[in-house]
Amino acid sequence: MKRHQQGLSIIEILISIVVIGVLITTTLTVLPGLLSINRKTADDEDVTITTKTLMENLRTSWSTRSGFDAATLPAVTTTTSGFTCTATQAAQGTTTSTTIERRRVTLTCIRSGNTTKTYIVEFGRPSS
Repeated sequence: MKRHQQGLSIIEILISIVVIGVLITTTLTVLPGLLSINRKTADDEDVTITTKTLMENLRTSWSTRSGFDAATLPAVTTTTSGFTCTATQAAQGTTTSTTIERRRVTLTCIRSGNTTKTYIVEFGRPSS
Protein backbone atom coordinates (compact mmCIF):
# COMPACT_ATOMS: atom_id res chain seq x y z
CA MET A 1 0.00 0.00 0.00
CA LYS A 2 1.30 3.47 -0.94
CA ARG A 3 1.06 6.46 1.29
CA HIS A 4 0.57 9.74 -0.48
CA GLN A 5 2.32 12.61 1.19
CA GLN A 6 0.42 15.85 1.44
CA GLY A 7 2.27 19.09 2.33
CA LEU A 8 5.75 19.45 3.79
CA SER A 9 7.30 17.71 6.74
CA ILE A 10 8.47 19.63 9.78
CA ILE A 11 12.14 18.95 8.85
CA GLU A 12 11.69 20.50 5.40
CA ILE A 13 10.08 23.58 6.92
CA LEU A 14 12.88 23.97 9.51
CA ILE A 15 15.60 23.64 6.84
CA SER A 16 13.94 26.29 4.67
CA ILE A 17 13.68 28.65 7.68
CA VAL A 18 17.40 28.16 8.44
CA VAL A 19 18.37 28.82 4.80
CA ILE A 20 16.26 31.99 4.68
CA GLY A 21 17.73 33.12 8.02
CA VAL A 22 21.29 32.66 6.74
CA LEU A 23 20.50 34.65 3.58
CA ILE A 24 18.90 37.50 5.55
CA THR A 25 21.79 37.62 8.04
CA THR A 26 24.37 37.74 5.24
CA THR A 27 22.49 40.52 3.47
CA LEU A 28 22.11 42.60 6.63
CA THR A 29 25.80 42.16 7.49
CA VAL A 30 26.97 43.46 4.10
CA LEU A 31 24.47 46.33 3.83
CA PRO A 32 26.15 48.85 6.24
CA GLY A 33 29.46 48.51 4.37
CA LEU A 34 27.74 49.17 1.05
CA LEU A 35 26.02 52.26 2.45
CA SER A 36 29.36 53.57 3.76
CA ILE A 37 30.98 53.11 0.35
CA ASN A 38 28.03 54.86 -1.29
CA ARG A 39 28.33 57.84 1.09
CA LYS A 40 32.09 58.14 0.46
CA THR A 41 31.54 58.00 -3.30
CA ALA A 42 28.91 60.75 -3.08
CA ASP A 43 31.33 62.94 -1.08
CA ASP A 44 34.11 62.33 -3.63
CA GLU A 45 31.75 63.20 -6.46
CA ASP A 46 30.69 66.41 -4.71
CA VAL A 47 34.31 67.54 -4.25
CA THR A 48 35.18 66.59 -7.83
CA ILE A 49 32.26 68.55 -9.27
CA THR A 50 33.13 71.59 -7.13
CA THR A 51 36.77 71.36 -8.21
CA LYS A 52 35.86 71.02 -11.87
CA THR A 53 33.56 74.05 -11.65
CA LEU A 54 36.22 76.17 -9.93
CA MET A 55 38.92 75.14 -12.40
CA GLU A 56 36.68 75.79 -15.42
CA ASN A 57 35.81 79.25 -14.07
CA LEU A 58 39.50 79.90 -13.56
CA ARG A 59 40.34 78.68 -17.07
CA THR A 60 37.71 81.00 -18.50
CA SER A 61 38.90 84.04 -16.54
CA TRP A 62 42.56 83.31 -17.35
CA SER A 63 41.94 82.73 -21.09
CA THR A 64 43.17 86.25 -21.90
CA ARG A 65 46.55 87.78 -21.08
CA SER A 66 44.97 90.45 -18.90
CA GLY A 67 42.99 87.85 -16.94
CA PHE A 68 46.06 85.63 -16.58
CA ASP A 69 48.24 88.54 -15.46
CA ALA A 70 45.61 89.65 -12.91
CA ALA A 71 45.83 86.13 -11.39
CA THR A 72 42.55 86.37 -9.51
CA LEU A 73 41.77 83.15 -7.65
CA PRO A 74 38.28 81.95 -6.69
CA ALA A 75 37.01 82.57 -3.18
CA VAL A 76 36.86 79.87 -0.51
CA THR A 77 34.09 77.42 -1.28
CA THR A 78 32.25 74.97 0.98
CA THR A 79 30.79 71.89 -0.69
CA THR A 80 27.50 70.27 0.22
CA SER A 81 29.40 67.36 1.80
CA GLY A 82 31.22 69.72 4.19
CA PHE A 83 34.58 70.17 2.46
CA THR A 84 36.12 73.66 2.55
CA CYS A 85 38.15 74.31 -0.59
CA THR A 86 40.87 76.97 -0.90
CA ALA A 87 43.02 77.78 -3.92
CA THR A 88 46.68 78.84 -3.93
CA GLN A 89 48.97 79.61 -6.83
CA ALA A 90 52.67 79.67 -7.61
CA ALA A 91 54.62 80.89 -10.63
CA GLN A 92 56.16 78.08 -12.69
CA GLY A 93 58.57 77.87 -15.58
CA THR A 94 60.49 80.73 -17.12
CA THR A 95 59.65 84.21 -16.02
CA THR A 96 60.84 87.57 -17.22
CA SER A 97 61.05 90.62 -15.06
CA THR A 98 57.35 91.41 -15.52
CA THR A 99 55.77 88.32 -17.08
CA ILE A 100 54.95 84.91 -15.63
CA GLU A 101 54.64 82.21 -18.28
CA ARG A 102 52.86 79.52 -16.20
CA ARG A 103 50.92 79.38 -12.98
CA ARG A 104 50.32 76.30 -10.89
CA VAL A 105 47.03 76.35 -9.02
CA THR A 106 46.55 74.01 -6.08
CA LEU A 107 43.03 73.46 -4.80
CA THR A 108 42.96 71.91 -1.33
CA CYS A 109 39.67 70.66 0.08
CA ILE A 110 39.57 69.82 3.80
CA ARG A 111 36.79 68.38 5.94
CA SER A 112 36.70 67.84 9.68
CA GLY A 113 37.88 64.35 10.44
CA ASN A 114 41.19 65.02 8.67
CA THR A 115 39.97 64.20 5.17
CA THR A 116 41.98 66.20 2.64
CA LYS A 117 41.80 66.16 -1.15
CA THR A 118 44.28 68.09 -3.29
CA TYR A 119 43.98 68.96 -6.98
CA ILE A 120 46.75 70.61 -9.00
CA VAL A 121 46.59 72.15 -12.47
CA GLU A 122 48.96 74.37 -14.44
CA PHE A 123 47.88 77.21 -16.69
CA GLY A 124 50.05 78.71 -19.42
CA ARG A 125 49.98 82.38 -20.31
CA PRO A 126 47.80 82.91 -23.41
CA SER A 127 49.72 83.88 -26.54
CA SER A 128 47.37 86.69 -27.43
